[in-house]
Amino acid sequence: MLHLVNFFTDRGVAPTAAASMFALILMFAMVGKLANGVLADRIGSRQAITLFLALQTAMVPCFYGAWHPWFYYVIGALFGIGMGGPMPSYALLLREFFGQKAIGSILGVFTAMSSTGMAVGGYLGGFMHDRFDGYAEAFLLSLMAGTTATLLTFLLKPPAQARPPLRVQTLAQWGTQRAS
Repeated sequence: MLHLVNFFTDRGVAPTAAASMFALILMFAMVGKLANGVLADRIGSRQAITLFLALQTAMVPCFYGAWHPWFYYVIGALFGIGMGGPMPSYALLLREFFGQKAIGSILGVFTAMSSTGMAVGGYLGGFMHDRFDGYAEAFLLSLMAGTTATLLTFLLKPPAQARPPLRVQTLAQWGTQRAS
């Protein structure tokens, strides 16, 4: 994401058009967030996340293969939907697998890890561009990471049984239960 405007300009797109393509991606990411919420309610969070990750991943090589600037708008819209889609459902998926007792801690660790990955990815994309004089290797790495994430999410098995609802007991109830 961090290097898309530079990638577009390297491919001959005017800087203002490249910036508008990036803005379009971000606008469609909002559409993806809304669409994923609706889809997750209908088919489940894991399935919705898998579909949106697959869409995002499928668009990565399309950026590199586009031969006309207008294709970047179409590819960018689809990429944006795929990119924005999974985010709202990660909390649902984590709650399904780990329950809600520790969801704050688990989501905090998940968010910290994903933010670190995004930060390293931005740096790595620039390093690879400088090292290989282009973005092909960075796009390949992005494609491999997206494919791995899509497959892992697709293969993720649901919990064996639904977690029972959290029951909170008072100290008096606990003491009565232990005495009997």
